Amino acid sequence: MDAWIPRGALRRLLALTMAVTVIALFCGCQSGGGGGGGGGNDDCVAAGGACQTDADCCANLACSEAGACEPAGGEGEGEGEPGVVTGQVSGVDGTPIAGVAVEIDYGRSASTDDNGFFSFANLPVGQNTIAQFRKEGFAATARQFTAAATGTQTPGCVIMARAAETVLIDAAASSTQRSGDSAVTIEAGTLVDEAGNPVTGEVALTATFIDPSTDGVLAFPGDFANAEAEGGETVQLESFGFAIYELTQDGEPVNLAPGETAEIEYVLPDNAQTRFAVGDTIPLWEFDETTATWLERGTGEVGEASDGSGRLAWYADVTHFSAWNCDAPLADKHCLTGRVLVDGDPVVGAEVTAVGVSYSGTNGDRTNAAGEFCVDVMRGSTVRVEVRLNGSATPVATREVEVPDTSASCDTGGCTDLDDFEVEFESCVMGRVLTEDGAPAAGSTVYIVPGEAVVTDAEGRFCGRAPGGMEVYVFADGRPSVAVTTPESASCGAGDCAVADLTLTLPESGDVVGQLNATKFVAYTGFGGTPGLDSMSETYNLSGAFFVASADVGESFTVPGITVETEDLGECQVTTATLDLSVLSTTVTAALVGIGALDPGEPGRASNATATVDLLRGDPNDTDPPSPYLAGSYDTAEDSEQLMAMGFDSNQTVSFSFPGGVDIGAFDAAIEVPPDLEVTSPDLSDTELSLDTGSALTVQWVAGDPSDTVGVTLSASEFSGDPATGTTTSVYIWCEFADTGSGTVSAELMDRLPDSSLSTSLGAYRVRQEEVDVPLLRVDGTGIVHLFGESGVTRVFSGTAPPDMGDLPPGLSDPCALAGVICEEDEVCNTDTFPFTCVPADAG
Repeated sequence: MDAWIPRGALRRLLALTMAVTVIALFCGCQSGGGGGGGGGNDDCVAAGGACQTDADCCANLACSEAGACEPAGGEGEGEGEPGVVTGQVSGVDGTPIAGVAVEIDYGRSASTDDNGFFSFANLPVGQNTIAQFRKEGFAATARQFTAAATGTQTPGCVIMARAAETVLIDAAASSTQRSGDSAVTIEAGTLVDEAGNPVTGEVALTATFIDPSTDGVLAFPGDFANAEAEGGETVQLESFGFAIYELTQDGEPVNLAPGETAEIEYVLPDNAQTRFAVGDTIPLWEFDETTATWLERGTGEVGEASDGSGRLAWYADVTHFSAWNCDAPLADKHCLTGRVLVDGDPVVGAEVTAVGVSYSGTNGDRTNAAGEFCVDVMRGSTVRVEVRLNGSATPVATREVEVPDTSASCDTGGCTDLDDFEVEFESCVMGRVLTEDGAPAAGSTVYIVPGEAVVTDAEGRFCGRAPGGMEVYVFADGRPSVAVTTPESASCGAGDCAVADLTLTLPESGDVVGQLNATKFVAYTGFGGTPGLDSMSETYNLSGAFFVASADVGESFTVPGITVETEDLGECQVTTATLDLSVLSTTVTAALVGIGALDPGEPGRASNATATVDLLRGDPNDTDPPSPYLAGSYDTAEDSEQLMAMGFDSNQTVSFSFPGGVDIGAFDAAIEVPPDLEVTSPDLSDTELSLDTGSALTVQWVAGDPSDTVGVTLSASEFSGDPATGTTTSVYIWCEFADTGSGTVSAELMDRLPDSSLSTSLGAYRVRQEEVDVPLLRVDGTGIVHLFGESGVTRVFSGTAPPDMGDLPPGLSDPCALAGVICEEDEVCNTDTFPFTCVPADAG
């Protein structure tokens, strides 16, 4: 049985993140970006609170869940059930890609596992969602998916192309850079940063060009069949070249200034060289990532290639850098139909792709319940029809087809029937799906990629067919996949299949499965590098955390480069974290090995008497490499100022609700945020206040309800040694006292704080606690969610000047992100609260 993380243990983890905070302070790191994803279009909700029912508003998750929108597929099986989108991301060569950041609508995100798989649950069945895919070293792409009812979904196949080599250019000099059969010319002085300021010095340029007459066409973003022409008409495209451009300086985006243009050049593929002449025009298309749609943006002109090869190329002027495409609408179409069968049985959800051989373009369809498909292609052309199963990049059937030179389409009929694509699996995979305590997981859907999707029996056993003599991937219920190699020939009847046993981590009834927080505090900050007070701000935070751990992470532990020691001293706890930069691995999140996320559904909601806000899931890709446990953290898209403007404050009741997810069922709960804590000594607003770490500290406040507690926190961090090979030590002290007016931190504990600290913080919080039983969906019984209402005050003191750290190790650039909190550029990360919060740097 795994250990479940209670509030006290979670607090102990803060010392580890504090150590990372120190490293970030060396460089004055501030993360960009917002504090959470959006929860839908507010315009879809009328003043009276009713959801609108037009198509755009039915993309609003809240309205869909409220029943205002019918599923796209109309009535029938799956209506009202939670939907699922899942898939596998691979390279053009078919190799799965791990660690791809996948983000879909509603601000939800995930990361592909070691075998390239990703999954999103609790989506409205039949609803389309846009998924964006990013990973360093690969060209970004986007795809549209349709959520299917749980247990009926078939993984989608996503192909990503490797990014071109990044080159450095001088923003003050005109230059032409080549990438494959493409070039881009940027004039001197035409680049600006995100704020519109002129850019000087070196700029990093990555221009990834893909020749659509090669297998790279499979990495084409979006869909060839659903481009939007200038008049608004939906057209199918034939591509003659596309490229993705990215310019950065010091990691921040750079683009063309308003009114400026850059010239792009694509050498036309061999199969198009004789179709055009100098002076011909071909439309220019821009890729809209938010809709995964190509949009027509004028034209380019054909001329002689600048590389001296004598070939023809296409030239166009672009007004900004993103993804651009040289395409012509495919007006003369024919269509192909057929069925996909496995051992004589129709296959639902198989991906059928027609890849142009004599032209550049692809089009695809998924088979219906009868195994049938239909794809539009260029009339009179040669195409290669490929069949893929369960998201695999490897086709299980391929056929080259000469397309008749007659007009037809899937909409109007008259298609050429290709008969059946018979897929014969020579081998198989068998195994059991068990819970961690050895109980069979009956009814779990197991995917074999490529291969069949099968359901476990009452004993948790499964057997599914797969190709012989190749590596396949097996996963169940969205858990991490395993890879096995199938025999050349095997069958379920003979029992000589490859074996893949899977384990599902599940809670037990009575386990603590999460916590919810509503916190109001006043923050006094002194980050100016000299004694004194720089700012004062009021901050309000609504958040949640649903975690599971494979070990007691609250106890002391050691991993390479990181040591965490925790001591329980009665009413106080002391945690010390030491990071050794000389042996530290690629990310400090390795220290959190074994911590996973639980799913209570999304969005959660938090309400007071006058307002309701969404609680949105955290992004595992806020760290590098990704941290899956962050998917168990929830935060609001609204910042503190917005929440308080909506009426959220201390001395009020906050209600929480979650719709239910894979692990935790729907539940409602409430907590009272206690009255403001008035600290009378020391005066945390005193600009001359200093902290004597050699003496006992007594904190006094106006007493409140004796059943409440007041927590006093102290934290400090220091660095020693060489910036590249030294160590950081962080100490976190948490003491709990009855709410009777005073509490004392002993001199012995105060002496634990480093003397030469980069920064030291002191906080005091009035805490009110509740708990609620929540249904567990994978096992019989209920779990416990703790609720905490807090109001308090913090003071952050300036410390010694940090040394010059130079380049940081990967993964240490953003301490707030490590804790699942993203701060704006005008905010600082406050580590004295749990969860961490962003404090306005210039408030007060």
